[in-house]
Amino acid sequence: MAVLFRKEKKIIAKIEAYLTAIDQCRDLFSACVTRFILTTAFDPLTDLVDSVHTMESAADDLRRDIEYQLFHKALIPESREDILNLLEAFDDIPNAFQNICYIFSCEKITIPPSLKEVLLQFVEMNLAAYGEARAALPLFLYRKALYVHLEKVDHMESEVDKQERVLISRIFDLSIETADKLLLKGLVDKIASISDRAQELADRLTIAVVKRKL
Repeated sequence: MAVLFRKEKKIIAKIEAYLTAIDQCRDLFSACVTRFILTTAFDPLTDLVDSVHTMESAADDLRRDIEYQLFHKALIPESREDILNLLEAFDDIPNAFQNICYIFSCEKITIPPSLKEVLLQFVEMNLAAYGEARAALPLFLYRKALYVHLEKVDHMESEVDKQERVLISRIFDLSIETADKLLLKGLVDKIASISDRAQELADRLTIAVVKRKL
């Protein structure tokens, strides 16, 4: 049992390193997207986009290492299944960070002045939902209460849905080409996927907690 406990501690340390890598990816994403939104003339921001990709890849490597350790029985089977499911859900979030940066860069999107501030706020709403889901995972690992964070994710995801509809309506009120409106709508949808994925993670955490009590 002592050996098992040591193995669990090592896995938890690796998961915490993985979460730190995703936090770093989030910070780079936030800086990159803020620059894209505030710019008045398109700039591909190649270095910033590449830095988001590099950190997403680093997080991916950490996740694969954790999965390898889990498959080699570093945890009891029921815990292993739960952690693998949670990692699968978590992996979607840095992927979203990377893909949003690619959308800005590859589709050469510039944000109309009237949408800049509200879009920045929209990004922050989604990152806040991620933050609550991210805060809940270590609590699950250490068997501590996490429902306050899960409830916040649910509330934030609902608020994001409302704001998404407002943003899309404002986009289609603009006097710009229909093609540009569709590009902006697609961008808003992709940003909103961050909170959707945070909600998916929160749902899986809820299931894992219920299973643990059975």
